[in-house]
Amino acid sequence: MGMESPLPYLNPLLKGETLLSGANFASAGIGILNDTGIQFLNIIRIWKQIEYFEQYQIRLASIIGRDRARQIVSNAISLISLGGNDFVNNYYLLPFSARSRQYALPDYVRYLVSEYRNI
Repeated sequence: MGMESPLPYLNPLLKGETLLSGANFASAGIGILNDTGIQFLNIIRIWKQIEYFEQYQIRLASIIGRDRARQIVSNAISLISLGGNDFVNNYYLLPFSARSRQYALPDYVRYLVSEYRNI
């Protein structure tokens, strides 16, 4: 696409004019469910990533004004990838994971969808 990947939101270099290029809020290993990724250290849950995105918009508005910040965010390309780890690292990780014992796969999918709606 002819552009560099944005810096992670928590990178100290992401300040001032650098904010105009966007930010990366991702954290490897997270899922829809809060117990997905518990085997990883220092993951940033989706609710915290959303909180950081809200902070980012405030920081951006403080530099270029609220209307221009809204315009930039509205025209931005955003990617949200969520749910894969709930299967890989939560349902299928062990031959008999707690989630696979608790739910048949179709029921687990319905459960994930219902939890996703709460985000």
